[in-house]
Amino acid sequence: MSERMTKPIDEKTEESPETQARNKKAILFDNIAKGLTLLVAFLIWLYVCSTNDATMTVENTFDVIPVTIIGTEEMNEHGLAVQDMSFYNLNITLKGTRSALGAVSSDNLAAYIDLSDITEPGVYVMTLKYSIPSGVALSDSMKKEEVEVTVDTVDTKTFTVDHTKIFVENFSIDSGCEIDYENAKLNVDYVKFEAPTMLLEKIVDLRVRVTGTVSMSASTDITAVVEALDADGAVITDRNLKTTTSKGGVVRSLVNVSLPLLKQKNVMLTVKEEDGIVSGSKIMIASDRVIIKGEPRAVDAVTSLSLGSFSLKEKTESVNGKVTFTMTLTEYPDGISEITKSDGTPFENGVVTATIYVDVQPFETLTVPISYCTVVGGKATVLDDSLTLKVGAVNDTAYLGLLKDAIAAGRGGLTLAVNVAGLPEGRATAPVTVVFSDPYSGKLYEIFENGEPYTVTVTVAEAE
Repeated sequence: MSERMTKPIDEKTEESPETQARNKKAILFDNIAKGLTLLVAFLIWLYVCSTNDATMTVENTFDVIPVTIIGTEEMNEHGLAVQDMSFYNLNITLKGTRSALGAVSSDNLAAYIDLSDITEPGVYVMTLKYSIPSGVALSDSMKKEEVEVTVDTVDTKTFTVDHTKIFVENFSIDSGCEIDYENAKLNVDYVKFEAPTMLLEKIVDLRVRVTGTVSMSASTDITAVVEALDADGAVITDRNLKTTTSKGGVVRSLVNVSLPLLKQKNVMLTVKEEDGIVSGSKIMIASDRVIIKGEPRAVDAVTSLSLGSFSLKEKTESVNGKVTFTMTLTEYPDGISEITKSDGTPFENGVVTATIYVDVQPFETLTVPISYCTVVGGKATVLDDSLTLKVGAVNDTAYLGLLKDAIAAGRGGLTLAVNVAGLPEGRATAPVTVVFSDPYSGKLYEIFENGEPYTVTVTVAEAE
């Protein structure tokens, strides 16, 4: 048997010194890693225990808690009110267990001061008091919190209100329209401000501000608020300012404004000759355009503005081939509230006035024999020997000469219709209607010398 075969089978082979050193080092690192792992686990365990400990005392801050004032009714009995405070809100810090603080919210916290013992104006330093849930306490930093309070006498100031106080900040309206502030209406006529004297002295004016954005295509009723203004026009906001609005002595809880919408449009003036003698280009209006303003529907309905009609027969004087006269409009169409000149200048007393020019031909005076008279409406005898007429030509003056020749020759050309209907028996004055026959009809017209139709003297026969 060989020497190798005679060695025991479990006998270990000897390790070298280098191998032994490496093994020891590996064991050391392994033990250090295990120790660090245990340490980290222990620290984590401590943190978890501390953060979940419901019995540990901690602090928590609750932000923007309003300061409540009690005792104001007692102060009001002395004519006093709070004018100012050094602050109106504060942050409250409480301490307690985590579970107790978890049940606290801003809704069940209160900070207040008691002013019921104050009877004179002045500046007072008051220690805040608190109302807090049980199980928690104030932080030490909160126990001596103080607020400075200014107390002043209370007085009132009254203002009258009309359309000049209306203020519309944000609005959109139809094209060509504007808000008719002058005709706007409010459901209040008086505003009373009640406040401490020092605050009241700052109020010099007010405005009625329409709330929200106004979109208008017609007249609109909308709510508004009353705002007090200082000398710079800035709005005064103060919790100690009390505002009362009224109408005819009746207090109004809501302010309402009725805003009429005003539309304007440039339109042409027109005029008409009532007998149809002239028209079109022969009639000219100086400054023939005006601006009308009124309710949108009414303005939309107006395409032109008529001054009415005139009778060329009543225009007895002409200069350089033109008759010149003035026409006025005193009654506006329904829904139209204002009419101005085309440049926006108002008419005097609101009466629309325009100068009218009419192209005319020279006038001719004709003497018409009594034989041209025809009595209508009864029986009568014309006592006059003739009738003197003033006649004008529409276009061609040649017809005046032709008619004059026709009358001189007794060839007709016109008829004088003498109307005696309704006249009493005996001597009377009867109106005459001049009727031109062909070819003069529509070419000539009579002119009333005194603005009245022609007349003749007649004797009316007794009716049968």
